[in-house]
Amino acid sequence: QDDGSTMPLALLPDEEVRCEQPGTTIHLGRGRAAARGTLCITTRRVAWVQDGATSPPSDDQLVAFQYPAIGMHAVCSDPTDFPTPCLYLQIDTSA
Repeated sequence: QDDGSTMPLALLPDEEVRCEQPGTTIHLGRGRAAARGTLCITTRRVAWVQDGATSPPSDDQLVAFQYPAIGMHAVCSDPTDFPTPCLYLQIDTSA
């Protein structure tokens, strides 16, 4: 399916890209290294693909959550909470 996306994200059936933001950094909790890549919002999930990822991306190059797993989300722009503006996702691992 050609949706105009330039990232190597394989889309799920009936999934469409709604927003793509290159040059984003992902932070996965304390003690995990940050990495740069592209944030992709689709009609079925939130995904982040590391810069230079293969097509399709390997498990260590892709972080993706379907919407039922996202328990809470927010935009944070308070530098006392995090040094740069960010999208905060709290994941429900039982979903």
